[in-house]
Amino acid sequence: MRVNSGRFQLECHKKLGAVIFSPPYANSFNYFESYKLELLFGGLLSSEDFNKNKKNLIRNYRISYREEWNSDIPWVEALCREVWAEIPKKEARTGKRDDRTRLMPNMLRGYFSDMKKVLTQIYMALRKGGNCYIVVDQSSYVGVIIPTDVILAYLGEQIGFKVESISVCRKTSTSGQQLRQYPYLNNTLRESIVVLEK
Repeated sequence: MRVNSGRFQLECHKKLGAVIFSPPYANSFNYFESYKLELLFGGLLSSEDFNKNKKNLIRNYRISYREEWNSDIPWVEALCREVWAEIPKKEARTGKRDDRTRLMPNMLRGYFSDMKKVLTQIYMALRKGGNCYIVVDQSSYVGVIIPTDVILAYLGEQIGFKVESISVCRKTSTSGQQLRQYPYLNNTLRESIVVLEK
């Protein structure tokens, strides 16, 4: 099996029975940068290739998504509209423009578009009856909960998977700043395992 992270190309000579993975969460955290030492010292990437490869990863953080575009995933576009509707309220409260949060709708569009490509590649690599297990966390922006597990299950169905289950592993939390403004987030965010069957 050969995996090319460049554009989610997966070549398999044999079909897989199962795929178990935890993708980057849609939480604005740059996982690639946090594993820089391991990638470089482990010989997985050269320093010259590091920045080039970073641009080809799942878009889960706010690197630069200033251009406007629309997602072809209705749920994602609806969530982006909700986030946009809340941004002026936050800026009115704080008295300043929130450039970071203004990048989030396009980040979400990119994240779920990329995850759909990943799931499509996994579907192609699995044998009939094979399973895909995804461990993923929810996130929230300006109080809007992003139900990542449910959206990934929906995308899996669109590709051809059957959704076996979505199991809640544990409750999760968000930043203290968000909790003070949106206390309901303390009991609603979760980490889940999405189980898909081909």
